Amino acid sequence: MLNRKEDDIPRRPTVTSAPNIHLISEKTVLEGTHDLEIACYAEGIPTPVVSWDEIDAKFQPNVRQIGHFLVMENVTMADKGYYTCTAKNRVGTDIKVVSVIVTAKNTRPFVAPLISAPATVLVKYYTDARLVCNVTGYPQPSVRWEFEKNRHIPGAKITGGMMFIPNVTNDATGLYTCIATNSIGSSRANIRLETTF
Repeated sequence: MLNRKEDDIPRRPTVTSAPNIHLISEKTVLEGTHDLEIACYAEGIPTPVVSWDEIDAKFQPNVRQIGHFLVMENVTMADKGYYTCTAKNRVGTDIKVVSVIVTAKNTRPFVAPLISAPATVLVKYYTDARLVCNVTGYPQPSVRWEFEKNRHIPGAKITGGMMFIPNVTNDATGLYTCIATNSIGSSRANIRLETTF
């Protein structure tokens, strides 16, 4: 048996790789959210050390790092901003940024649609008519129109709570109904279009 020197024995190459971070680029959260967690996963050999920082600012008192997670408790508007995740090992460094967007909690009460509209609109033959339904409510109601004669009026244009009817003739006279709907309920109002000489 040959006496081989230790230097002659092939060594296994040591495999190393620089960190590679997997992180979402944006997170939208509602103000007042009890717990928000954003994970920063980092691959690499040796295992990278992960750290979180806020760009140009210190963490708010309700923000901290737990392992590779950025954790926010009882999110406030002050928590919005850019946060960096840094992963380091002896081979290199990777940095990624996540934008945290905080949307204000809705304090407006939800209100079913309410319509105010004239009962009758009187126009002269062959002039233009504007039927207007003033609609309020929250969330913003959608408005649609119905015509008792159930026919298309040539040239009629609808913009939300307003219907424009050009060159009114007997074909266009009658009862129009505007219907406003949101997630709370719906409301309707009738407007009678009449002509005069």
